[in-house]
Amino acid sequence: MDTGGLLAYAGLKTLIVVVEAAILIIVFYAINQAVLSDTESRVDRNIIAGRTARWHMIITGCFIIILMWGSFKGYLW
Repeated sequence: MDTGGLLAYAGLKTLIVVVEAAILIIVFYAINQAVLSDTESRVDRNIIAGRTARWHMIITGCFIIILMWGSFKGYLW
């Protein structure tokens, strides 16, 4: 099996997953800003939206790491 091709393919798939996760986090941040615009002051809205974005990054990062580990170990398919 071609190890270089496999690593390039895995790298490309990882890059796609990271970009997709970043886009989703940006969308969640924008939704939080829009929903909180009527209920909170600007400073509180930014704090809440930033905190939510950090939690999404942590959860998404853990999920990506688990998927990569499982796929390289052969547990997922």
